[in-house]
Amino acid sequence: MTPSPPRPLILWKQVLGLTAVQGAIALMWVVYGAYLPQLLAQFGLPIEAAIALVAIENGLAVVIEPIMGGISDRSLRWIGSRFPAIAVGVIAAATLFIVIPLIGLFGNLASITRLGVVGVLVTWSVAMTIFHSPVLSLLRNYSSVPQLPIANSLLMLTSGLIGTARPIANQSILSLGPVTTFTIGSIVLLGATTVLRAVDPPRVPTVASVREAPRLAVSAVVLAAGLGASIGWGTHFVMDTFVKVFQSRLPDADVGAVMFWVAVGLAVLAIPAGLVASQVGNRHLVFLSLILAIVFLQLMVFSSAQLILAVCIVGLVVALSLVTNGVFPLVLSLVPPSRAGLITGMYLGGGAAATSLFGVFFNPLQQLNVAQAALLAAIAFFLATLCVFATGQAKSEE
Repeated sequence: MTPSPPRPLILWKQVLGLTAVQGAIALMWVVYGAYLPQLLAQFGLPIEAAIALVAIENGLAVVIEPIMGGISDRSLRWIGSRFPAIAVGVIAAATLFIVIPLIGLFGNLASITRLGVVGVLVTWSVAMTIFHSPVLSLLRNYSSVPQLPIANSLLMLTSGLIGTARPIANQSILSLGPVTTFTIGSIVLLGATTVLRAVDPPRVPTVASVREAPRLAVSAVVLAAGLGASIGWGTHFVMDTFVKVFQSRLPDADVGAVMFWVAVGLAVLAIPAGLVASQVGNRHLVFLSLILAIVFLQLMVFSSAQLILAVCIVGLVVALSLVTNGVFPLVLSLVPPSRAGLITGMYLGGGAAATSLFGVFFNPLQQLNVAQAALLAAIAFFLATLCVFATGQAKSEE
């Protein structure tokens, strides 16, 4: 009998399909964020309503992400595919996404209330959450563990670059109109999901896979949520620290333009970050990068030398890229592919909790000084280093 060819380390067609879906998700959130202030203002809702809306959406995601991830794990066991949960969420999200600009266009004629507007926005956010963890957990099936950082770097590059395109989204809404722009977003999501489904057909479940679910260590679940929360919290404060440092140390600089290039740098560095992590070991690299980020943060804030400031800014961007690209593959490496849905949901739920609590306790309208922001970022990253250190023990418990 001729032996079957070895499985490739990375299933590139599937990874590229998943990258397209991730890009569509990022595009929809960028367009939504660009149009939201205009829609709220049209119905007489203050800017504080947007902050409350983000808190509500992320609060719901804390619960929905792990639930849907767990459901997709069961779906994989029983029918050999995660796509039922993905399909439900994608169709609902694409449909509701087109409804959002229609509210702005015909809302006054239909006498839609403010509560109705908020209800549609929250429902769309829930629909996006329904398929988020099931679809991202597919990455665990598409790559060997050592190569996960490389596969994930494509997702990070795509979503990062699209995330910098809000000015383009604003221009698109002005030139094409919100209905056309939102319709394009829905079509892109449906098309990308269709392509991914085509390159990842369902598997025939075996009797053993149906009867037996691999045991999932409680510590792995807790660490996934802890990493999502601490990295999310720390990243918020790092970006706030960047803004405050640029405002105080580079008063003549265009802070918006500088932050744009910081975001571009984080996205572009994802590819080399993935390559390095696959060579030297992702867990150790994330641990070291978190420590370096803490050091660069404090030096950036308290050093008066311009050369040291420049070195710290570059070093912090590099360290942050290594962290953000490596932490999700690290979480996925804690479990077998059949349990990737739940662990992904816990990680994303932890990140959503951090975003929600950030909006509640540190309102963007309130002002932290630069030292306070840097200290809070350092505390969050220190907690993340403890979680990364503990992942070694979590793996040994499996």
